Amino acid sequence: MVSAGFKDSFEKIIPELKANHTKKNLSLLPQLLCELLPYLFKLSKEETTSKLLSDSGILEDSISQSDPANKDPLLRAHSLSLLAEIWSLAPALIQENENTIKVEEVESSVLESVLRVMKRACRDSNRVLRVSTLGLMFKLMDEFALVRNS
Repeated sequence: MVSAGFKDSFEKIIPELKANHTKKNLSLLPQLLCELLPYLFKLSKEETTSKLLSDSGILEDSISQSDPANKDPLLRAHSLSLLAEIWSLAPALIQENENTIKVEEVESSVLESVLRVMKRACRDSNRVLRVSTLGLMFKLMDEFALVRNS
């Protein structure tokens, strides 16, 4: 019963988040969603939340906002953090997603696009963005190592 109510609420929230995600004055929105995702996965079935995330377009928007073409380093950092959180909570959503995303005139898989924006953020001129992205990559590496060694 909680799951059905949650699903209905989440379906209403996601379009609003997606619509507001690209507005310049709401650069903290990816960080807000990043903080909420662990609770959303605990409250609902993982498949439901993963499906809603993939259908909403938040993943694609986060990848495009993480691209170096976006000149707002805060929005880029928060979008990268959201991508890392999604990847750690639902690895299949990133690794097994067959959708293609066009970033800088290059069309590639979701996994390749996420890796591309993370690698580029590691080489960015903004030092804070570089350090935070390296931290996210080490966090992901640690989580993947724990899964593999368990």
